Amino acid sequence: MPPPAIDPEELKVFLQEAEEHLQVLDEDIIRLEKEAGNTDLLQGIFRAAHTLKGSSGMLGLTRMAELTHHMEDVLDRVRRGVLGVTPELVDALLESLDGLKALMQGVITDGNDDVDISAQVAMLRAAADGPAAGGGGASAAGGTLDDLIAADPAAGAQIAAAAGHGLHAWRVKASLTPGTAWAAVRCFQVITELSLHGEIVVSQPSLEDIQAEKVAEEIELVIVTSAPADELRIVVEEVEDIMSAAVVPYDAAAAVPADVQAAAGPAEARVRGGDDAARIEPQQSVRIDVDKLDALMNLVGELVIDRTRVTQLTRTLQARYHGDATVQSLEQISAHISKVIEDLNDGMMQARMLPIGTLFSKFPRLVRDVARSTGKQVEFETDGEGTEIDRAVIEKIKDPLIHLLRNAVDHGIELPAARRAAGKPEAGTIRLAATHDQGRILITLTDDGGGIDTAAVKHKAVERGLIPAETAERMTEQEAMDLIFESGLSTAARTTDISGRGVGMDVVRSSIQALNGVVTVESRPGGGSVFTLQLPLTLATFRGLLVESSSAVYAIPLSYVQETGRLEAKQVQNIVNREVINLRGTVMPLYRLSGIAEQGAQAGVEDFMVVVRVGDKPTALAVDRLLDQQEVVVKSLGGTIGRARGVAGASILGDGEVALILDVATLLKAA
Repeated sequence: MPPPAIDPEELKVFLQEAEEHLQVLDEDIIRLEKEAGNTDLLQGIFRAAHTLKGSSGMLGLTRMAELTHHMEDVLDRVRRGVLGVTPELVDALLESLDGLKALMQGVITDGNDDVDISAQVAMLRAAADGPAAGGGGASAAGGTLDDLIAADPAAGAQIAAAAGHGLHAWRVKASLTPGTAWAAVRCFQVITELSLHGEIVVSQPSLEDIQAEKVAEEIELVIVTSAPADELRIVVEEVEDIMSAAVVPYDAAAAVPADVQAAAGPAEARVRGGDDAARIEPQQSVRIDVDKLDALMNLVGELVIDRTRVTQLTRTLQARYHGDATVQSLEQISAHISKVIEDLNDGMMQARMLPIGTLFSKFPRLVRDVARSTGKQVEFETDGEGTEIDRAVIEKIKDPLIHLLRNAVDHGIELPAARRAAGKPEAGTIRLAATHDQGRILITLTDDGGGIDTAAVKHKAVERGLIPAETAERMTEQEAMDLIFESGLSTAARTTDISGRGVGMDVVRSSIQALNGVVTVESRPGGGSVFTLQLPLTLATFRGLLVESSSAVYAIPLSYVQETGRLEAKQVQNIVNREVINLRGTVMPLYRLSGIAEQGAQAGVEDFMVVVRVGDKPTALAVDRLLDQQEVVVKSLGGTIGRARGVAGASILGDGEVALILDVATLLKAA
């Protein structure tokens, strides 16, 4: 039968929680392969799968409930020591996780989980060497609970062995509210909640009967557990629509009386009052839609702009009406408003921040999959997961990091035989780390692989016509390494689905530069490589240097600025029809900002220069005036003026004038 209509608000909550549980599974299943003896880790995986089973079952998403049920079977066998953690078992769990993600996507797009999961179920059964016995009510329809146990020797043996392992075998019977329309759901909840406390040996009705809605107004089951009877009774009674419950030692000769009475009364009474109510924790956080957060941030940005304008206006009035009482009052109000807006801006920035671990946690699975597909052994390490960065930055660096990681495994780490021959451990190490550094974030990706063969890079660059042969001969090692960021350059011996298509590293660099960031690489033959990404903490605001050129004002991100100073005519030289300057022995290109940012503009005075650095290459920009440093609020230009070369956005200054924000990397590339 089709799933019942799902309330939109319930669906929204379910999807949010399901995403969190899927993320836990994604991270912890990978860890399980290396920490097979970690019982807490295994229990966390089991709990996440169990919770997904329960919440999806309550919404009528039967396929998701079925798949998580099979995952529980496998995980429970691992918990009991029946199965070992093997790569094949982990593969089956990860494939099932992909199935759950597909099911959730189906719920998002179509409102149901009508996705074929037969392949994932088959993998789980193969990993478990056949369907799991028991495991949440694998009983046949019909007969009493005792009849079902008598017909299942494995169930009887499990109950008999409980005492020898210090466990209890409890018979649980619960009665539902007469006439409830949610009988199947409540029976399912009883099974899933009790599964957290032990192993359900058999149930009547069975899980299959419950999913087919072949239920009456009571449920009876046997559970093997270390938990006491009172604890289990409370768990059952807290399920809605449960009128009474009893938990007694299992004795095949004695059935639980039909008129069981709950010692503590219905769960509703305990939740709403009494001592148990004190155990309910107040909610400490709320969820907020990302679009609402962005809208609030935009409004705060407007306040920051107006704060600058009010401050500047106040200074003007002070100079004109010095000592006036009204102006002094305005100054006090302006100072207070500025402080409030500053605190509000800081608060909104913190609200936008996420620990970068939310991104790093997605990569262990990626590294494992690439390593297995290439026949390599890789140990993946992360550090600095608590480092916070703007959510918008996290979204934009995901793809560049994915490409860097895939390349690290495919190009960087050698095959086990090659590593043995080089005197290295068979398993290579890739380390991804993040840290704050002077208002920016540094992300480093380190591998202990073969390093970058600069000779091969130069040869390929000459072969592709990217540089002439004589230029390649004069290149330093660092300059040769930087060639890997050129478009169309790949040294891969063959094209694969992982890398080697000649597309990627140039996109990585352009993506990072679009964020006003910088990517650099260091490497040594046989010793591995280090890629470093320098990124802003946020894309909403930045510290900028305001300059004037041909009567136009520009904002240059301070992250690019190396130094400023006067431009002396004697410093300027002309080499092959290009202007350069010699700054304390360092020769660098000189570009007139009026010439590269304003096509056709008349050159101004250009008495000053700003030395900017993109990567390891300094460049001097000639400008008319150096104005000020200030917090710049980024405003998108949208499609109003079309594509502007070297312009990343705009901002409004204190006097209401618009300043264009320079995209330094793109501007210099165009120059």
